[in-house]
Amino acid sequence: MRGRQDIPIWLTVVVGIVGALVGNVIASAIGVRNTSGIDWIRHILQVGVAVALVALVAPLWANRHQRHPVGR
Repeated sequence: MRGRQDIPIWLTVVVGIVGALVGNVIASAIGVRNTSGIDWIRHILQVGVAVALVALVAPLWANRHQRHPVGR
């Protein structure tokens, strides 16, 4: 995603890995996981799911930390 996200780097990495795994499952389900040559559709699905998950998790993480200030 473009720009700064208000989530820690470790969470971005975890969400990206989960997105890649979900993208593989989707690619398998539609029959494009293993093709001859570069698996462009699989890679696009992996990146797309990862971006969508970051877009979903970032505001949830920000809202969680705004309602519960540190030190209270």
